[in-house]
Amino acid sequence: DVITYNTLLKGYCNKSDFVAAKHVLKEMVDDGLKPNEVSYNCLVNCAVTAGHLPEAWDIIAQMEESGVAVDHFTLSIMMKALKKVKNYKDLDMVFALLDRTKLNVCSDEVLLNTLLETCVRYQQSP
Repeated sequence: DVITYNTLLKGYCNKSDFVAAKHVLKEMVDDGLKPNEVSYNCLVNCAVTAGHLPEAWDIIAQMEESGVAVDHFTLSIMMKALKKVKNYKDLDMVFALLDRTKLNVCSDEVLLNTLLETCVRYQQSP
């Protein structure tokens, strides 16, 4: 079931094995199960932690295409990614993602602070 696959997924992500985690998600889909928010967010976080930002965006696209809503966890993960890289294209993509989700950032203190820190960081860059 999905919980079992999510447990495997999280285990590989905790070991920083992005390739194996990605394979688990594929197996889940191949077995006719629908990944949920936990599945996708775990894999997005694993991709970001491993430094695979383009693949994180691919996973988010897959998430949206499958009808799973991007949530505040997804946004927090991508904000974390922006702290590791200095790429205005990714910054624009995060803001576009934020617009698409229609989430109230002000209701999530951690997400709001992360968003503000990111804006300040990018504003101070040369």
